[in-house]
Amino acid sequence: MSAISDPRRGLPARTAPSARRASSDLARSPASAVVACVLALAACGPSDARPAGDVVDVSPESLPAGIDPGATRLLFAPPLLGRPTRDGAVLAVLAGPHPLDLELRVAGRDAPASTATLAAGEVAHLAFDGLPPGATSEWALVVRARDVEEREVLRGRVTTTRDADATFTFAVLSDSHLPAPPAHWLEPGAVREPGPARSFDEGHAYTSSVLDRVVASIRAARPDFVVHLGDMLDGHMLGDNAPFPTVDVGRAGYLDLRRHLGGLGAEAAFFAVLGNWDGENGWFPEELTANARHARIELIPNPDATTYPEGGAPNGDWYAFRWGAALFVMLDVQGDTPTAHGLGDDEGRADDWTLGAEQLAWFERTLAASDAPCTIVCAHHTVGGRGGDDDESRYGRGGGRAAHVGEQARIHELLRAHGPALFLYGHDHVFTSMLVDGVAYVLPGSAGAPWKFGAELTGYERFDERSGFGLVTVSSDAVEVRFCDVDGAVFETLRLPGGG
Repeated sequence: MSAISDPRRGLPARTAPSARRASSDLARSPASAVVACVLALAACGPSDARPAGDVVDVSPESLPAGIDPGATRLLFAPPLLGRPTRDGAVLAVLAGPHPLDLELRVAGRDAPASTATLAAGEVAHLAFDGLPPGATSEWALVVRARDVEEREVLRGRVTTTRDADATFTFAVLSDSHLPAPPAHWLEPGAVREPGPARSFDEGHAYTSSVLDRVVASIRAARPDFVVHLGDMLDGHMLGDNAPFPTVDVGRAGYLDLRRHLGGLGAEAAFFAVLGNWDGENGWFPEELTANARHARIELIPNPDATTYPEGGAPNGDWYAFRWGAALFVMLDVQGDTPTAHGLGDDEGRADDWTLGAEQLAWFERTLAASDAPCTIVCAHHTVGGRGGDDDESRYGRGGGRAAHVGEQARIHELLRAHGPALFLYGHDHVFTSMLVDGVAYVLPGSAGAPWKFGAELTGYERFDERSGFGLVTVSSDAVEVRFCDVDGAVFETLRLPGGG
């Protein structure tokens, strides 16, 4: 493919989002669909879900067969599950170009679980409650347009927190790098410059085609939930590790992610970890970091400080939860690191990455209070770097090679002392694994980015450059990690001890 080159690496630069499955009322060009959706979001913002009118008590079984949620035309993006608990979850819904009445129904019940009325472009998080613990329930979302004669029935499933003795599987992917567009491209009537627009679109076609294959393969595996290890989005068109200049830039990127997750988001809850390209780095000015944060909270229903007993950050950038035999701890390596760590930045060092005092203290308390047989930490990269050279080390590369560097040394020692631990990370865009003092550091490839960083940049002696994802199966006595290519073929299996 032809693309603008990245002068630092001689690699193709990422490219712009294209809107898919836009309503028939929108212009047919991808850019027009994204602009229309972003403008509608800007006008409405998040919603307190108002009760819908004309609700009829019927069970999902009596409704029409429905359509795949990824093919919706009445919503600007497919619905996305998040925050699953022992007996509940939320479903993030984004109205399309028409005002809507929504009814969320769970199999086996006549009365709806949630109802809402939304204006065009409005966001709501519909609540499930009273779900059976440790089980999977089928649901149906009835979507009625208020100003046109059109209705959709979208169907999915939701899984609640598994019991301690249950065996379960989750999927983990990283570095989809769906590009966020320049802000001026999102203005009404904007004309995209032909050269940048062409490379933007060609590069996006590559990145999204890889992600689409990964998503289809994950969906076929039917995991309980999905973890994204960060760099969900990409800002190369904005600069090198640059902040998002407007909220709408973040909205366009997360809308694109929602569209490419498609029907998977209606079947497996989505947990996000922040990466260095997601616009919330601690060395950015707060007013610019807020742009990315606002868009993420609006469109990605991450857990917050109140979702689970283990707590977390109010903005959902770090949190923890128990699922089966595992304690999951999701760390934010970017948000509290004050020194600049972009490639070429001389300010940041390999050993000055930090979680910040609050997050680190919370991590220590959470680990100390846990009686889970094993611990699974998810972060975009280690809290320290030891890559192939000094620049790449400052950038946070190297995975388990950095186990004893900077603040990662403290995290590593806590994990080693606590018991069997798996540290899942992204950032380096290859598959690799390393056992350090009994702690397994595992990198499950990349799910979109065309850049593959090998021994020269990472220092890894053993790695695989194909794109793909990981499937992790957890039981009371073992953790199995399967490396899968984009089409779901398993090419390597790691078996790690549990703690049961």
